[in-house]
Amino acid sequence: MSDTQPTTPRLTTAADLYLFQTPSDPQISPDGTQIVFCVQRVEKATEKKYTDLWLADSDGRRLRQFTHGKWADSQPRWSPDGATLAFVSNRGSEEQAQLHLLPVDGGEARPLTDLKGNFANYEWSPDGAKLICQFRRKDADALEREKDEAKKKLGVSYRHITRGDYKFDGAGYLPQERWHVWVLDTASGEATQLTEGDKDETEPRWSPDGQSILFTSNRSDRPDMDLDATELYLIPAAGGEMRQLETRPGRKFAAVFSPDGQHVAYLGRDKPGRWYQNARLYVAPVAGGGARDISGDSDLHLSGSTNGDVFNDSSPALPVWSADGQRLYVGASWQGNEPLVALAAFSPNPTPQQVIAETGVLGGYTFDRARQRVAYLWSTLDDPAQLLVRDVADDGTAAPPRALTTLNPWLPEVETGEIEEVWFKAADGYNLHGWILKPPGFDPMQQYPSILQIHGGPQTQYGNMYMHEFHYLAAAGYVVYWSNPRGSQGYG
Repeated sequence: MSDTQPTTPRLTTAADLYLFQTPSDPQISPDGTQIVFCVQRVEKATEKKYTDLWLADSDGRRLRQFTHGKWADSQPRWSPDGATLAFVSNRGSEEQAQLHLLPVDGGEARPLTDLKGNFANYEWSPDGAKLICQFRRKDADALEREKDEAKKKLGVSYRHITRGDYKFDGAGYLPQERWHVWVLDTASGEATQLTEGDKDETEPRWSPDGQSILFTSNRSDRPDMDLDATELYLIPAAGGEMRQLETRPGRKFAAVFSPDGQHVAYLGRDKPGRWYQNARLYVAPVAGGGARDISGDSDLHLSGSTNGDVFNDSSPALPVWSADGQRLYVGASWQGNEPLVALAAFSPNPTPQQVIAETGVLGGYTFDRARQRVAYLWSTLDDPAQLLVRDVADDGTAAPPRALTTLNPWLPEVETGEIEEVWFKAADGYNLHGWILKPPGFDPMQQYPSILQIHGGPQTQYGNMYMHEFHYLAAAGYVVYWSNPRGSQGYG
């Protein structure tokens, strides 16, 4: 007779949140041989979150942590020659991040900037000599408080609110300063501000010849009240007068140049005032003539929208032109999944071509220079996210994926309940989509308490994506169920 006692299965706990390693922002090297990405971890003792850079070989031979330390290294970007990584880090000051440069073949990271404020989108110039950056200065009164101990102790004595967008979740009260476009010299670190004024200028992009900068700005009298007044602008890289790109009315974002610099592709809404509409894909000639909707008859929302609690990659998901400029790759939301699709750039009514179409949710994605390899993050119902890579043929068809990471190797040891995907009819016969998670060890002959999870918006979608909260509740003995009601994105 054996003395071995049956072991109690390991169930999902709240403390598991301290164990997760969460990837984000995968960036494939120009030659497609390596991918740099971020991995965030939580230090249980202090509740602080730290982020490191990791490097993976595209052939799967090597995976290694590239930076170390109790700070946040984020937004890695390859230089055009693939020899240097730029990234944002607060390693010099927990309260103030700076741009850093780090040789890929070894060496110390060096701070490129010494600015007071916030960094957002940035990218290398085609020749690697400069960076274009979206930067917002710290307010003058905040800088004054830092220099004066008495003022620092007193804190903010009053606020003069003049705009509706004065505060943001996770950021608190926003500065009075606006976002502007800056150019940084990668050798000297010299910073030159290209735009100024009381309007935000965001999402700067280099033209392929390095002569112009494309950016987005809402220059209406009340940008906070007229969100659809976003337009695209061009400004010489050396500074000078900006001009508005001729497009069409409606909100615009995620704009990118074509390889020959003759066109700009961007995401936007079809009609102003209808914020709930699908994001659609447009192409506009730089020389003028207006924008054309190339989304065709597809009813896809061409942007990410899936809710997750462990993995929610916020890295920019930009449209990507094929090397010959005839096709555009873009992420989409569709019935609980997020595929990657391709659309012909100049066809009168293109049909979306599925490039990545498995069951799951696409995170950030980037292509190599030749557009023959794509690196991306992929989340499923039983795994928060892994880094995958796959080769892409000239016609847009993709080879099977290769998984490059096994983050969170402890997760398969946790017993979880069965998830059932369901389609059901509304009272008027409309098809609705949802999921049911049963507790581990579910007995169909017993009765269980249940919890209905809902999402707001009424946009976004629940999907085939890992949700720790749902598994935690199921481990406590609840049947957990969730669905996408009318208004959810991904259903047309």
